[in-house]
Amino acid sequence: MKGSHRAPRIEWRLLSRFLSILGQHRTWIGSAAASTLAVTAVSFAGPYFVRAIADSAIAGDLRRVVVLLLASLGVALFESGAGYAKAVSMATLSSLSIRDLRNRLTTHIQALPAATLDRYHSGDLVSRLNSDLDSCETICRRVPDYVHQPLQFLGGLTFMFLLSPKLTLVTCAAMPISVFVFERVVRPMQQHSAKAMESLAATNAAMQDAIRGAPIVRAFNLQHVLSEHFHTLAKTLERHGMANRKKGILAWIPFLMLRYIPQLIVPLYGGYLAFRGEISLGSLLAFDWLIWFVFLPLEALLAWIRELRESSPALARCYEILDAPAERRGGNPVPPVSRDGAVAFDDVTFSYGGADVLDGLSFHVSSGRTVALVGSSGCGKSTVLRLLCGLYEPRTGEIRVHGQPISKAALGSLRSRISLVAQDTHLFPISIADNIAMARPEATRDDIVAAAKAASAHDFIAALPDGYDTLAGELGNRLSGGERQRIGLARAFLKDAPILLLDEPTASLDTESEARVLEAIRRLSQGRTTLVVSHRLSALRDADEILVLADGRVCERGTHESLLEADTLYRRFYEQQVVSAQGPALAVEEA
Repeated sequence: MKGSHRAPRIEWRLLSRFLSILGQHRTWIGSAAASTLAVTAVSFAGPYFVRAIADSAIAGDLRRVVVLLLASLGVALFESGAGYAKAVSMATLSSLSIRDLRNRLTTHIQALPAATLDRYHSGDLVSRLNSDLDSCETICRRVPDYVHQPLQFLGGLTFMFLLSPKLTLVTCAAMPISVFVFERVVRPMQQHSAKAMESLAATNAAMQDAIRGAPIVRAFNLQHVLSEHFHTLAKTLERHGMANRKKGILAWIPFLMLRYIPQLIVPLYGGYLAFRGEISLGSLLAFDWLIWFVFLPLEALLAWIRELRESSPALARCYEILDAPAERRGGNPVPPVSRDGAVAFDDVTFSYGGADVLDGLSFHVSSGRTVALVGSSGCGKSTVLRLLCGLYEPRTGEIRVHGQPISKAALGSLRSRISLVAQDTHLFPISIADNIAMARPEATRDDIVAAAKAASAHDFIAALPDGYDTLAGELGNRLSGGERQRIGLARAFLKDAPILLLDEPTASLDTESEARVLEAIRRLSQGRTTLVVSHRLSALRDADEILVLADGRVCERGTHESLLEADTLYRRFYEQQVVSAQGPALAVEEA
């Protein structure tokens, strides 16, 4: 267990990969490099002018003093301009690089398999895209200093040694001690930073869950419970943040050693050397200036170590996502039609990591037919639809769409042949028209309106204050469940794919909304291969065939009427729903 107390190392490999992103913006790199070198070179003019002015003044050469003062003023102005160019170049370069990395992360998250996304909370992913990347931006802005400060350190040390080797050796004697103390102080900061980032992600996730679940929170009076949970997370975040701040405060001890010990040594020992005539007064003044050329870069080096220890966990969290394998690319196109039928499952087995959800499932669906999947909760009905969309890969067996095995199909081509209407239609916080157009971004307004009419959605959309330009709100919270579902159907009409997947399309709707949605589904299903999953058996009467799933397999199949005529599991499902729906009414009549 000793290793658990050891601070993690700085991820130099990740740092190298991260900094390589800067190479995409060569113009700004050139500007930053030129201005950095200019600032570095010109900075040494200051000590030179101090020594020359002081020695000239002591010698009584006032004319040379005036010339040197004017020259130093011009150099100072040039240094200010070069410093400004350096700051602007690096601010721009770091912003562009973080933008590029954020875009890469966003794109890669969209390409991750569903099984990978299932391992992360959306709040955690958002935290990596925002807070973690913001922590990394400091590293980008420091890049010119990685060149400027070492050059200034070496140049300053050389200049000091030329002025007085003795004074240089005595002044730098405490340097190794300060570096050692600082490293021991800041080493645990990386561990606390990693835990703080994880705590921040958990806090963001908890707040996101509380906001999205606000109706349930209020209905069950869970405000106090969630507040306590949030306060616990916030306290953990504050504890790790405080630990880092305390370490940062302790880190000032070696900083103070670096700053004040040389400031004491130079006037005392340097004054003694000047008194003995081993160094001129001008050289002593220049030396006093040069100590900052040595010790400020050393302070910067120690600060970089601290920042790298704090930012290294953020880099690791970002590259954990970037290095996760994306969905497979390439593959064969899926034809729009096939003589081999539309959908085929042959001996398919699948699990989400535990017991098998599907166990040797086999069935075929001919083109243009409507097939319903029925069964108890957890029997794998919705899993069938997810596998058809290529969201998950079966462990064994083969799935074919229009004769093309999904395992060899191009996922983009596969999904272009499928329209999915889920139980909870996901709407984006954009206009209703734009939400419908998600199915076909190049669609015209007339195409969108036609799809809405076919889905029985046009009337309620037209009655809204801004019509099709009305914002749907986050997750469509400005619309009712039935309205959201009809917008989902409008998307399917607009996409006009040959295969239609309906996953509990009426599960959360009232009777009136269900009737409207079912009518739209009947129109949408015409001429298409349709697979519908539903617990509400009233939505399945129009199916050409009903497949009853149990234990991961098809245990019964037939039409609605034929399955009701025999002693089937489907009949028992149906009778339970009829009794459940009519029981209260019958009880009232008997009373």
